[in-house]
Amino acid sequence: MMIGPSNGSAGQHLSHSIVVMQKALSQSEQPVFMGLPNGKIIYANQAFIDMLGYPAELINELSWDNDITLLSSNHDEEASIKKLIQTGEDQQYKKYLVTKYGVVFEVQVDAYSLMEPDYEPTIIAFFINNTVKASDIPADVPTDEEIAEIQPIDYQYLLDNINQIFYTYGLDGRITYANKKSIDILGFNPEEAIGIPLWEFVPQRYRESFITELNRRLDTSKPGTYLSTVIHRDGSERVFNLKVSPIIKQEKVMGGMTLAEDVTESRRINKELRESNKKLNRLSQELIAANQQLLATEEELRFQLDESEKNKDALANAHQRLETLFDFLPDPTYVINPEGQVVMWNRAMESLTGIRVRDIVGKGNYEYAIPFFGCRKPMLIDQARPGDQNNEYIKVNQKGQNTCFAEFYSTQLGKKGTYLAGKSSSLYNQRGELIGYIETLRDVSARKEAENALFESEKRYRTIIERIEDGYFEVDLSGNFVFCNRFLNEKLGYQAEEFLKLGFRDVMDERNQQIVKAAFNRVFLTGKPVRDFEWLVKGRSGREMYVESTVLPIYSEGEIAGFRGLVRDISDRKKAEEALQRSERNLSQQVNYLNTLIHNLNEMFFTYDLEGKIAFVNKRSYDVVGYYPEEMLGIHITELVPAEFRNKVRSGIAERLEQGLNGSYNLPVIHKNGSERIIKLNTSPIRDTQNRIIGGMVLAEDVTERNRAERALAISEAQYRAIVEDQTELIYRSLADNTLTFVNAAYCRYFEMSREDILEKDIYPEVYREDQNMVSSSLRGLSADNPVCTLEYRIVMPDGSLRWHQWTHRAIYNQTGEIVDYQSVGRDINKSKLAEEKLTFLSQHDVLTGLYNRLYFVQAMQ
Repeated sequence: MMIGPSNGSAGQHLSHSIVVMQKALSQSEQPVFMGLPNGKIIYANQAFIDMLGYPAELINELSWDNDITLLSSNHDEEASIKKLIQTGEDQQYKKYLVTKYGVVFEVQVDAYSLMEPDYEPTIIAFFINNTVKASDIPADVPTDEEIAEIQPIDYQYLLDNINQIFYTYGLDGRITYANKKSIDILGFNPEEAIGIPLWEFVPQRYRESFITELNRRLDTSKPGTYLSTVIHRDGSERVFNLKVSPIIKQEKVMGGMTLAEDVTESRRINKELRESNKKLNRLSQELIAANQQLLATEEELRFQLDESEKNKDALANAHQRLETLFDFLPDPTYVINPEGQVVMWNRAMESLTGIRVRDIVGKGNYEYAIPFFGCRKPMLIDQARPGDQNNEYIKVNQKGQNTCFAEFYSTQLGKKGTYLAGKSSSLYNQRGELIGYIETLRDVSARKEAENALFESEKRYRTIIERIEDGYFEVDLSGNFVFCNRFLNEKLGYQAEEFLKLGFRDVMDERNQQIVKAAFNRVFLTGKPVRDFEWLVKGRSGREMYVESTVLPIYSEGEIAGFRGLVRDISDRKKAEEALQRSERNLSQQVNYLNTLIHNLNEMFFTYDLEGKIAFVNKRSYDVVGYYPEEMLGIHITELVPAEFRNKVRSGIAERLEQGLNGSYNLPVIHKNGSERIIKLNTSPIRDTQNRIIGGMVLAEDVTERNRAERALAISEAQYRAIVEDQTELIYRSLADNTLTFVNAAYCRYFEMSREDILEKDIYPEVYREDQNMVSSSLRGLSADNPVCTLEYRIVMPDGSLRWHQWTHRAIYNQTGEIVDYQSVGRDINKSKLAEEKLTFLSQHDVLTGLYNRLYFVQAMQ
């Protein structure tokens, strides 16, 4: 076999698919060669080389249209090759080949173009039949035989099995091809993606810049690599690394092709690392980097040790490379063998301990512990070794399956001693045999000093808290106490350890639980403290204590993680207030009841006087407009509305007060935080005992979100309908009883009927009788867990002809699990289906005789 040069005459590399085809034909018994239109031979299999008798190294120096062809017979060949290049259609013709020794053969040639028409350079494959000497050809041998096409290499299979999404697109930015990796990576079938503009897979906020970049690359026709955010079918956003190249025909850009790799996870990890790096100090970063280097070193060590058993010469070189890599690790690292003897000791260990490698390698009996403790003791590296390996100075903080982590203090290192963080693990070769142990150390003294300083600061803070004469507590988001000072323990009769096992609900009744819970919720939602609210707590002995409290948020990493509170005992004051309240209760019962009713309305309620100033407002004012009732008293109603509505509001108030009218209308108001809200107002006049109007009252309801949702729903519905109507696929929806409820424009055009006629007559695609059982069975098999099926079957057209369709049917269920309707998306695949059947036939039959070939019998026996 002879493979031609990797570059064609046009200076382009052979495609991978052509190289695969050459390998497949190398051992074929049928003579085959490939060439360029200029006569250059770029490939020939061994059967062709043997037939002509030329040495393999000279074949690519010959011209297929002159050197190996009888010139008097190449007229038909010239016409056939010209037609092949222009149309891409396979050609069959006869010609005479000349061997190295001058023997002339008449052969039947099947010529195939391996590239699309108008692509440069065109590569032609020549299949040779009837390899018989001209002098031996009988007179009655037929001159024309029916030649079948040669089965092409399955390029689709190759593209579908690469690890990235591969797709092509035209100058309009619409996808023209996508491989099957789009299902795994993007969640879309290739058929669903074809015809969709690329920017439909990009979030709205990035589409303008994406389209600009797409047009720029099409204009410049240069390959490149860039990142893009895309939308997965499940709605999540992914980040893809796109490697794009132009598609060029006759020096014109016809579109582009892209290899897309999902780098979301790697970018997410990088982002998390960047966030982590803001919080960790430089020593932590070095530890992470060293651990990663250590894992790589361990893997390299195992590989080299395993290879050393097979090749002694390679062992010396590999060991030298490993020692060099190990020696330059930034973290102090050493290795011992299973007997406890030091076998490796890098430069960082020399710098840390002051002991040179030649003074420590080969020594055992815990010699490596002396620089750290001044005596022989087990180190962290010994935790995995058999036997008692206890060291009172080293306590393992974390122990995995094969790795131990610990921090310890060495008085021997540094002027004031040194805190060290260690990681150790066992080393195994590729056969799973234990070959030693490794430990990596890191100086974490600076981090420890920071932690100690933080501890001292917290200690001083706790001391201050303990000495104040008011109560102080901290709770988590579940309301469990995580800290309380001496005041609360003494007042409630609990030991500190007992109190920390309680939650706030354990020291009060249900009513006060709701009060405190509401305060916690307000702090959580607003991030602002709630001050001077009162609640009742019960001590261990049942003693009740009224407290006045202020609650503030506790933040952790920018998020509210709990609440802290200051409480003051107001029991004596509360008793005095209760005595006063009891004396007034009989007179104010009716007023209190009315106030309670008003304050607990779900809507905001307020009254105003004849000047339009607010005289009363219930507590719902905070939820509706962001103001507490006391902040709103005395202000004019118009101060709450935008400036452009104030004159209208003033005239409306005057008219209603003058005529005593009721009213209901929507009005925009300005929330305290500056946002605009839409409020529905129901107004009525207030009259005195003599039926004179003395003011007005208003019941206000916030309908902002309701209005916004209604607008968004209308916009969404319009957008959905526009998208569906613009699809080139056939789309229809039907109820569970097969009543059609919707068809798109493409469906109407395909069946050449109006939408009204289709919906009125329920015109479904008629399934061919041989495929009806398969379709019905698949639809019956749909469930809430598996609501979608994609089927290929034949459709009976209105004129009685059959066409292949591909349909994706989705069953839509209600909350009770019943099918409410179906949505179906289909397309005509008749051409591709017929081509597939033709290719299948050709792959299993001989090109000359039409009989079954070897491939068919091999597949049949399997």
